[in-house]
Amino acid sequence: MCTGSVHVPHRVATKTEKLVVRKLAGYNGMKGYYPFAAASDHKLVCIRGDVKVIMKQVRFEAGIPGPIAKAWQGKRNVKVTLRHSSYQDVVMFPDGMLALLTSIKEGVRIDIGIPVKQRKARQRNLAKLLGLDQIRADVPASRRATIKD
Repeated sequence: MCTGSVHVPHRVATKTEKLVVRKLAGYNGMKGYYPFAAASDHKLVCIRGDVKVIMKQVRFEAGIPGPIAKAWQGKRNVKVTLRHSSYQDVVMFPDGMLALLTSIKEGVRIDIGIPVKQRKARQRNLAKLLGLDQIRADVPASRRATIKD
């Protein structure tokens, strides 16, 4: 059972799903997980037990005190665990810090069972970028003599 399942229509999460954190309509201060796709159903998605997910970008509500906001604000592709405690949904970060779902900013995307795409690092040749790999003989002969003086 999830926090808002008593108040709004809901369903159980699938093994692979893209979700977004949103406020529960008509319930001040309560948040839940909803499908990311606009065309899908708009039912609250309940997560049962401890589920390891990827938070695409960590963003907290304004005024969240303490080290958790300093440590995680703005980080991308963070592997977190979503947990439902007795009365509230909780996000557990890799270092063991806990944050209530209500402290996560609305619009944060969460992926269940979807691997993070690794970007290939491009190797850059600094000499080539600076143009040092090319021999340049563009100094006229008349100037060469003045340069030596």
